[in-house]
Amino acid sequence: MFTMECELAESPPTILVVDDDASSVLELSETLKALGSIQTASSGQQALELIAEVRPDLVVLDIQMPDMNGFEVCEQLRKTPELNDIAVVFVTAYSHQENEIASFNLGGVDFISKPIDYAVCKLRIQNLLLIQKQKRRLQNAKQDLMHLVNQVPNFISYWDKDWFNRYANDDRGSWFGFNAQELLGQHISLILPKQVIDQMQQCLPNSTGLYHLSTCFHITPDHARHFIINWSRLHYNDRADGYLMTMVDISHEKIVEQNLFQQNEYLNIILNSVDEGVIATDTRGLVTFINPKAELITGWKTSEVLGHSIEEVVQLRDPETKVNTENPIRVCLRQHRITRMPLNTQLVSKDGRLSQIEQTAAPLRDVDGKLSGAVAVIHDISQSISLSLLRSQASSYDQLTNVPNRIFIREKLQLACDAVKASDMRMAMAVIDVDYFKSFNDAHGNGTGDAVLKSLARRLFENYEPGHSIGRLGADEFMVIFRDIDDNDGIDTTLHALLDLLRTPFRIEDTSYSLSVSIGVSVIDGYCNEPDQVMQQADAALYRAKFEGGDVYRVFTKELEVSLLQRRSTEELLRRSLINTEKLEVFYQPKVDLATSQVIGVEALARLRDDSGKIVSPIEFIPIAEETGLIIQLGNLVLERACQDCYEWNQKGHRIPVSVNISAVQCLHNDLVNTIETSMQTSGLEPALLELEVTETAFIRDFEDTLEKFHQLKQIGISISIDDFGKGYSNLTYLRRLEVDKLKLDMSYVRGMLENPRDYEIVKTIINLGQSMNLDIIAEGIETEFHRDALLKLGCQYGQGYYYAKPLPHESILDYLNKSSTKA
Repeated sequence: MFTMECELAESPPTILVVDDDASSVLELSETLKALGSIQTASSGQQALELIAEVRPDLVVLDIQMPDMNGFEVCEQLRKTPELNDIAVVFVTAYSHQENEIASFNLGGVDFISKPIDYAVCKLRIQNLLLIQKQKRRLQNAKQDLMHLVNQVPNFISYWDKDWFNRYANDDRGSWFGFNAQELLGQHISLILPKQVIDQMQQCLPNSTGLYHLSTCFHITPDHARHFIINWSRLHYNDRADGYLMTMVDISHEKIVEQNLFQQNEYLNIILNSVDEGVIATDTRGLVTFINPKAELITGWKTSEVLGHSIEEVVQLRDPETKVNTENPIRVCLRQHRITRMPLNTQLVSKDGRLSQIEQTAAPLRDVDGKLSGAVAVIHDISQSISLSLLRSQASSYDQLTNVPNRIFIREKLQLACDAVKASDMRMAMAVIDVDYFKSFNDAHGNGTGDAVLKSLARRLFENYEPGHSIGRLGADEFMVIFRDIDDNDGIDTTLHALLDLLRTPFRIEDTSYSLSVSIGVSVIDGYCNEPDQVMQQADAALYRAKFEGGDVYRVFTKELEVSLLQRRSTEELLRRSLINTEKLEVFYQPKVDLATSQVIGVEALARLRDDSGKIVSPIEFIPIAEETGLIIQLGNLVLERACQDCYEWNQKGHRIPVSVNISAVQCLHNDLVNTIETSMQTSGLEPALLELEVTETAFIRDFEDTLEKFHQLKQIGISISIDDFGKGYSNLTYLRRLEVDKLKLDMSYVRGMLENPRDYEIVKTIINLGQSMNLDIIAEGIETEFHRDALLKLGCQYGQGYYYAKPLPHESILDYLNKSSTKA
């Protein structure tokens, strides 16, 4: 294909001279014959017939001819698809500008006036032929490239800067069900689901500017496929022009990989759970694997023995002569056969303990049948040692989860610290705490909670033993000691993987439960290598992770220690304030009609004052209240005061509702509905004047239970508002099933909508969604007149923010309402 087209491209060009004047034809032919093969025609009709037959590279065409002039000939060419790329040079004795303009309008490449300067004419024709030759070469190269691209078993596509398709090589639609023509001009969301697009937006380019993503998604509801997606920005003239993207379907490779991984996992589980010690070596007798039972028998840990000779790890001797005996693995490697050792053989462990053992060794072979090593199975037949090991296991392992308990894991931590002191290696200890586990137990029962803890322990064991050490510290706390951490990047990679592992839902009796964890990490190195110090630092990092809302990990730093002290101070202040409530106040921020500035409601907000009278930010004490469970008491106090104050305003002529924030922890509490009813009855506030604001995270823990509670509250007559909408999961199921009354736009989008087009589009989308569902939209964070105007233009009716008023204390809000009424 390529050779033939190259030969055609290099053949002498064909020039057709068309003129009804024979002398002109003769002179032009003589002038141009050195440039290629010359064909002539004396009329327009004859020229069209010749053009269809010989397909010339260039036509020199006289304009004034009888019957059919040059313009008409050119028009016929341009109407014929297979001939419209032939270059046409017009020749005429009339040099009027109108003829020249008409020539170029018809697609002529040049215009030559008579009388002809033949030397100049030859040069111009020569240049045009070179251009035409290069054009043909480019066309052939493009065709070759298209043939090549269509043969590549990958999805190759080009998208503009807004991710609308401009090209794809999937002519048959075999990738996503849309062929290249159907995909043209469509947005990438037609073929890729939202979660994949979100993943792509989080990707960072490598040093060459290439973005890379390995992902999996469903092409059809019952058909998930794995892909590797690579893309890069294309720049022309120093501006972003679009994206070149390729996709490789690695589903088959993933299946093979998963099968291999599963087989390997099965093998690891078997080797790690059998009651015999298993040790493998290479052909030189150097240890390559040792299972936990063999660690227990020999006293050596995996990190200590890899690469060491079998004699160092398994020291065998005759119990009578006390003389060391040859290890069966050496015989096996030498003779390439299964070998056994004498029954009366003792094994001397690392710490000098003696065990009566049996050992069998067998050769290992590779796929070609060549010897690759040997494996030994060791069985401890000493009854006294067996009983001792059983007692040790009973006292060292957690009864619920069957992983090492606090005592045993403490011993492993001591060993880790000793190893770090003796070398320049680094390790890390991670303390894992399940977020809101008490609330989970309250909602689902202790049986389900115990089942989740066992599943979590099993998941840790299957993924980190024996290479690392895991254990249960107590309650819902676990610990992992990571060995051989090279640098901070290695720690981050390891901890990201740990978080992802525990985010995967736990399936208990056909029901999936999603939990998040907080992880505190202490690095074991030359500066921190005492068990108590390591534990303290990990606990401090854990407090920080939980303070930040959970579902994160934090590594201990000096700055974190200072922050922890501040957190503890805030927690103590909060606890004292809930007993002596003088330092706990409720502020109110007005909600207004954006068109009239009339107050249509207020939001109750908790405020805490320290011993100096300074207000502590809610950002500091609300997370602490949720983590410690104090949010229940705090939320009830705010609810009671808000109901009392609203009733007071109502009695003074201000009939406006008050909205109270309900946390996710409160939603899980069984007494939520009764608490709210009691607060209204005590204050005398009618249900229509109470509105509950709840974030989307409140529905994640137990959606059906929360749905039932809010259904009861709706029946009473209380309004429900989704707070910070757009920031969380934005699940339309909540809106449909909860019968929500209002959506509150998250302030981060409102504040950024004037500068960030994406924020603006999010605000616009949520407002349109609310309008389509007949929901009121309240925008938070309105700080300027321009925010208000933009929101009004988009159809948002209500809002709140510093442009109207900051949160005001109880004694000031009534004055504000009076002034607002007077203005109205």
